[in-house]
Amino acid sequence: MIYFIYSFMGEFIMNYVISTDACADMPVGYEKEHDIPIVPMPYSLKMPKGTLKKLDFIGKANTEFDIVECRTDTTGFIQNMKKFFDTLRAGAIPKTSQSNAEITFETLEPYVKAGNDVLHIAFSSGMSGSFNSACIAATELMEKYPGRTVKVVDSLGGVGGEGLCVMDAVKLRDEGVSIEDAHKKLTEYAPRYHHYFTVGDKAYLARSGRISGIEYMFATLLNIQIILGLDGEGKVYPAAKVRGTKNVYKKFLELFETEKGDEDNSEIILCHGDNPDGIKLLGEMMTEKFPEIKKIDYNYVNQMVGSNSGPDSLALFFHGKPRAIYKR
Repeated sequence: MIYFIYSFMGEFIMNYVISTDACADMPVGYEKEHDIPIVPMPYSLKMPKGTLKKLDFIGKANTEFDIVECRTDTTGFIQNMKKFFDTLRAGAIPKTSQSNAEITFETLEPYVKAGNDVLHIAFSSGMSGSFNSACIAATELMEKYPGRTVKVVDSLGGVGGEGLCVMDAVKLRDEGVSIEDAHKKLTEYAPRYHHYFTVGDKAYLARSGRISGIEYMFATLLNIQIILGLDGEGKVYPAAKVRGTKNVYKKFLELFETEKGDEDNSEIILCHGDNPDGIKLLGEMMTEKFPEIKKIDYNYVNQMVGSNSGPDSLALFFHGKPRAIYKR
């Protein structure tokens, strides 16, 4: 299928396809509504013996562990995000992998083969090699299908921030902006998608190396909650530390007020790791304090990022000032 849009001059002109990867979280059903191909990513879950049977999963068992090999586009239990986070609560140890060039090529080829150009929004190059893999796939697709254009945007983000980038890409395309100009605009704007998140279990931060073992011990003993963000290079950094869960919500509001600038935030994204009460409270506080917010899109944190942030996480995503580069 070749995609067209109806121009303001009353003519049909060739459009381009917007695609992204499994690290992007958008409003529920958005990717189907706008026909956005999602490049899948593989991961596995190592569980305590007997967990498969207890949680009614399909996988394989060995003498010590139950193992489930997954991919984000696989049908079954992974599509039920509550069940995914219940798996982590039951003691599953996740292991994630980036999307490689082969998977990206296979996902996008049908669209390019049909005669479409593609604008692909990739997970932050500051956290994964998925952007580089997508660039390799784009080059191979253009070599195989001369005359076609495949552009890759480094979103410098993930989850709802990458989702906002995808949504902005769709708006630009539907306004008639060319694929070249859309690529340039989004690449330049990428550092202005703000990401802030906190976790329910700080052991996930220690496991991923975000905090040291000593920091984990003291944060747990003193009930210190750590809010992380993404800097101008798309890398994770410690944005704030507060005492107690209640102060996490207040700090989210402070960060939004400080960083939103003059950008349009009539629509923002909130994501969670199966923490519906927490995300509902955050949403209510946001709309009460900031009347310019007209719509909040709620969604789960995807499996790839959720594997590293764990259950009960909360995350806030919005447009704002250019993100500074954190000095490490």
